[in-house]
Amino acid sequence: MYFIRANSRDNFSGGETHRIERFFTRVTGEMNDVALVLLKTRIEKHVSVTFLRPDAFVHSGTEVVTFGWGEADYNTWPRYLRMVTMNITDASKCRKEYPGTNWICTGEKNLSNCVISPGSPTHINGWLMGIVSLGGNKSQSRTPIANVNLRKYWKWIESYIKDQQYA
Repeated sequence: MYFIRANSRDNFSGGETHRIERFFTRVTGEMNDVALVLLKTRIEKHVSVTFLRPDAFVHSGTEVVTFGWGEADYNTWPRYLRMVTMNITDASKCRKEYPGTNWICTGEKNLSNCVISPGSPTHINGWLMGIVSLGGNKSQSRTPIANVNLRKYWKWIESYIKDQQYA
């Protein structure tokens, strides 16, 4: 049985917990699989996610923000949600590190992205752009961070959202 916590910046308490009823996965073969979750109950407080338009173009150097509870030090996890600001990296450098077309890479020189972890959302001006998938660990702080490019999955995500509305 799996749960999510909503409306809390505290990793261990507060907000609402909701049981996950079902997972929907999209496997692409490029290691950047996407999963959606259907909750057993509706989140009572207002929560909204605004996706980047599927036709929007993301430029190298654009500032992005990622939130997460990633490892602070070896086997030490923070209590409160943390945030890091990064930039979109050059697409050719991204493809060199992570072959395929479904990635948007982020990072900066000497960035220790230990504040984020796989599954963390990446935003551009409040618009959800991607989900952290690979890279950027402490030993490789110069390695770009591969984010699943959610624009590539827009139609698939939209179809599940429409089909799984609560009554």
